[in-house]
Amino acid sequence: MHSLAKEPVMLKLLRNKKVSKRIFYVLAALIIPAFVVWGSASVMRKDKSPNIAGQLFGEKVGFDQFRQTYQDWRIQLRYQYGDKASEAAAFLNPLQATWERLIVLHEIKKRNIWVTDQEVVRNITRLPFLQRNGRFDKQTYELFLKYTLGVNARQFEETLRQNLAIAKFMAEVTKDINVGEEETRQEYEKENVATRVRYLLFPFDGFKDDVSVTEDDIKDFYGTSRETLRVPPQINTNYIGFEFEDEEAGRTREEMQKTMQEALQSARRQGLKLTAQELGFELKETGFFGFQDPIPDFGWLPQLSKILFDLPVLSFSKIVQMDRGMYIFQIVEKKDAYIPDLKEAAGRVTEILTEKKSKEMARAKAEAVLETINTQGLSFEEAAAKAGAEVKETDDFTRKAYVSELGMAPALKEAAFALEEGSVAHEVIELEQGFLLIQSLETPKLDEETFEKEKEAFGNKLLQDKRGAAFNEYFLALRERARIVNYVDPDSLR
Repeated sequence: MHSLAKEPVMLKLLRNKKVSKRIFYVLAALIIPAFVVWGSASVMRKDKSPNIAGQLFGEKVGFDQFRQTYQDWRIQLRYQYGDKASEAAAFLNPLQATWERLIVLHEIKKRNIWVTDQEVVRNITRLPFLQRNGRFDKQTYELFLKYTLGVNARQFEETLRQNLAIAKFMAEVTKDINVGEEETRQEYEKENVATRVRYLLFPFDGFKDDVSVTEDDIKDFYGTSRETLRVPPQINTNYIGFEFEDEEAGRTREEMQKTMQEALQSARRQGLKLTAQELGFELKETGFFGFQDPIPDFGWLPQLSKILFDLPVLSFSKIVQMDRGMYIFQIVEKKDAYIPDLKEAAGRVTEILTEKKSKEMARAKAEAVLETINTQGLSFEEAAAKAGAEVKETDDFTRKAYVSELGMAPALKEAAFALEEGSVAHEVIELEQGFLLIQSLETPKLDEETFEKEKEAFGNKLLQDKRGAAFNEYFLALRERARIVNYVDPDSLR
């Protein structure tokens, strides 16, 4: 049985420059697509046994195997980013990336996918940057290994063997994914056919000052809908940390990491407040937030929320690294879910009813203006002037483009692309910010000649994207089945 565990070879054929066949190989195929969740926060633990890194699919993974896979990932990173590899690594999660590479390699072995020496040779000798005068150049290859990757030929070639096997694995998983001509046309139209509209927006917020909410309204809503007011479990945290922009002050990320390790040890001994004072951190507090809420000062980070909500009161997180910086959190207090009494809920109920009534008023206003256009023969501009509304125009936009001031607005696009130039949509369009009336400024039309020229290239890209999405979905399910048990301290990989 063949597998990636086979004894590495030195590929003498390649290094003796006896290979004459040259076929260009697409570089991207050597790079594993970004199906992993880079930079996600994680909490790990150490195992008492230094020889076991953890478990995958219920099987033990030796630390030597884990370390070698981590090194392969680092080689791949240098191969992909060159002298920017260290900079890129600061934003990635080496621990997670290594485990996910191990998951893929486990599946490759299970499927008996393997790569021959000749395939490795063929792919290296086709790399454009290793060519000189149209031929593979041994000296350029040796310089590339030494100064760009910092590894010997054997290490690189075995990492490449894995990457080629991964490419085969991805191809096998997605081989039944295809793109037909009609799908190509439809997707091409979404990206390339544009239109423009003029519009009247009746924002919900614009009617709030006209809304009146009485005590009886509040009591009626509370009596019939109090369950909708249930406050979910909440936590409050203190935290300290570095923002990566602090690098501008001359502090490297390695120095930040070292200081954060000292801070975590100190916090466990004497608390976060004294630690912050001694090490010069500003102690900050998030305030209470729920699991589904954005974390104050950080935004919506589900994986970080999961970490924090799993911690007991007064306990500390490990060092959490994100794109913006690295932090240590302490859980200050937890609140169970509850339904507030009428007095506490009054403010929230007032907000809900105000939003509801202002939305109803905005719709009524928009529908009244549309009625004047349909029944009184007024032009779009005349109806707007009569209603005291401002006429605006969009720039050109496609079905996949962001519409300035209106967002992605799928309902707007659905209506706009069904209109011919000069036509007014027959119904009021509801967006997140208000109700809209639109008039088309042009008839959307596909340029058939351009489409025919670009169809093949676009179809190939569409197929790659579709297969990439299919593999992402497959891998997420595979990772779930793997049930990763990790014993490796993430700090040991820094």
